[in-house]
Amino acid sequence: MRFRKPKPVNPPPRVQIGGKPSVSTSDSRSKKRKVREQRAERRLAQFARQFPYALRPFKRTRRGLYVGGKIIDGGRSRGFQIGIDLVKAGWAVDVLEIFRSNADSFKCFKSPPNAPPVSVICWDVQEISKIMPRHPMYDLTLFWHGPEHIQRDRVKPVLDELAARTRGVLVVGCPLGVYQQGPVDNNEHETHVCHFQPKDIEALGFQTSVIGTEGVEGSNIMGWRVIDPSADWLNPKKA
Repeated sequence: MRFRKPKPVNPPPRVQIGGKPSVSTSDSRSKKRKVREQRAERRLAQFARQFPYALRPFKRTRRGLYVGGKIIDGGRSRGFQIGIDLVKAGWAVDVLEIFRSNADSFKCFKSPPNAPPVSVICWDVQEISKIMPRHPMYDLTLFWHGPEHIQRDRVKPVLDELAARTRGVLVVGCPLGVYQQGPVDNNEHETHVCHFQPKDIEALGFQTSVIGTEGVEGSNIMGWRVIDPSADWLNPKKA
């Protein structure tokens, strides 16, 4: 008698009962990246609505100071989207970033052809008086999602120091209401140590606009203080 070797039987497909479907690490990263990009686009649109001529090309090179930021994924940004668009429009941008790894990330950032290179200074904005003279040298200063990272009683002194170095407009950005955040990528400086309502920013001498819902990721308070209303990039006839 000859026995036939049984044919292998394919196991039935597994059916997941209950729970959440598994998501690959790459899918998760892709989803988070998309959320960050959408959030940055909304905030950029908020800035552009208020200052439409800031992002248009012009003849004279304007100087901007951008406090904080990081370049990731071969040229995209975290916290520097407005800065990228300013560079594309011909601004000479200085970046002031406290965390060395973030500051070093700008080495992979390439300015568009004929655009001024980005200059990066690794320093604490709370100690800006030690490295920059108290002289209005910047047409635009952005303290973009920085106020929530320093102690509340230090916010006004820092803003006053930034205003003293600005000859056009000082802009701030921060989450709307309480939004908890701890260290990010081993960066303790990313921790949120205080929170703001629009009235708090207005009390510091700023006009404000708001997007999003309080406490929800992506919400934003934008505040601006016009130091010189005659600044040419604010005037459509001059910009």
